[in-house]
Amino acid sequence: MICHREWSKQQEAGNEFVELASHSPARLFVILQIFADESGTHHPQGDKPGSEVPVIAGYMGWLDDWKTFCPAWKTVLKRYDVPNFHAKDFERRWKHPYDLWSDHKAECFKYALAEIAGRQIPLGGGYDIQEHHRIFPNDKTYPYIYPIQQFFKDLIETLNEHGLTKEKIAITFDTNTGKKWQSAITDTVETCKKAGVKIIEHGYGDDEVILPLQAADMYSYRARELHFEKQKRQAEIRNQTRRIVNVKVDSTVYDVILNRNMRPKIGFNPTITPELSKEISELVPKHAPVRRALMEIPNNYFKIYGKRTKSK
Repeated sequence: MICHREWSKQQEAGNEFVELASHSPARLFVILQIFADESGTHHPQGDKPGSEVPVIAGYMGWLDDWKTFCPAWKTVLKRYDVPNFHAKDFERRWKHPYDLWSDHKAECFKYALAEIAGRQIPLGGGYDIQEHHRIFPNDKTYPYIYPIQQFFKDLIETLNEHGLTKEKIAITFDTNTGKKWQSAITDTVETCKKAGVKIIEHGYGDDEVILPLQAADMYSYRARELHFEKQKRQAEIRNQTRRIVNVKVDSTVYDVILNRNMRPKIGFNPTITPELSKEISELVPKHAPVRRALMEIPNNYFKIYGKRTKSK
């Protein structure tokens, strides 16, 4: 059971976020706020499990939307007696309170948070560090500059797709004390600013205080899982056929909910496979958050399995 002191801390966290946003130097100018987190950055050569494809990802939204995000997110955490959400702890179910949960309770919690997180615009990028070092074994470049560059590349494409290139933005990353990491972020930010991206400020924060970083953690963790699955399948095909092919990983309902506000033109367009159709039919009657999220998606969002479309 979570004590009153822990919940008081969580309440203060939401209030502190709003207070920080109100007094930020960029508050007078910024409309868009991005929260991002990294996943899989625990080995620079990608040789440890989970580090093969480091990812930086998160969500972008209007500042006022983030202010409404905090109480909604906190409501779910309090309902399930969870002080703070960390995707790794949840997915592995090895720490309290998750280790005592049934699969049904974990599923309810997961979709309740995903529905809230996916209300914002997702963005991010990953990079196959392990494959990079296989091809370029003598490369001495700071390895995490590659996923950092992919993140900002996707940011620019996201702004273009949503018609937000004229908006001023601020970016908050989850706390990372590595000097090389922060230097690489700063250098890439400056490059983007010179290219016309209106980044007013960037900084770092504690996800126990800045709750939107917990949504970024959820999204980045899942994005890394998908990148790894794609890399694994590509490696299997390459070993069997000696050919490099692009592999598509089928989406789950969880992916659809997290990505439902992705770029409208070239972004997330999942195929309704028989497996996804079955999953939708099973989850919709059980979970109100799943129903709400799927009802937000336009009818033309999906591609029907097996249907061919001619390019215009």
